[in-house]
Amino acid sequence: MLQASPKGLFSNDYEIQRDGVRVALLDPSARRERGEVEIEGKTYELEREGWLGDFRLLDEMKHPLVTATKPLALRSRFEVSYGERRYVLEKASFWRSGFAVRERIPGGTASGKDVRTVGSIEKAGIFTRRAVLDLPEDWPLPVQIFVFWLVVVIWTREKAAASG
Repeated sequence: MLQASPKGLFSNDYEIQRDGVRVALLDPSARRERGEVEIEGKTYELEREGWLGDFRLLDEMKHPLVTATKPLALRSRFEVSYGERRYVLEKASFWRSGFAVRERIPGGTASGKDVRTVGSIEKAGIFTRRAVLDLPEDWPLPVQIFVFWLVVVIWTREKAAASG
């Protein structure tokens, strides 16, 4: 399990730790929906293609590792594609700021039984920006940080909307 903490009181940067050891530094851009993440000396880019395009994590060679589509602009939901697998990242409930990660099961039915919950991202408390990332262990660290960045994008949008 990973823990994310803002680097400072007014900072948008997050330090990501596992068992108290820093494993990554997430640096979301203050402009638009972009950023960088540094993991083990490698820098990955976080970007959104155009104004309404997909969100992507790019490796050092600018190859996309994972993508996310936001099918409805006004919903806190992403469809994430990683390899051959498909996931849904969405608010766990209307009343909480936490998110659930659900995997789409190939050949599932339309009755809602085509997904299963495989992870979550929750704030560590009511009045904090610290977060706990409980994501699949078989995901590479860059993919886990990318999914957390998507949540940070939503939290930033919600904060901006609340402040008018």
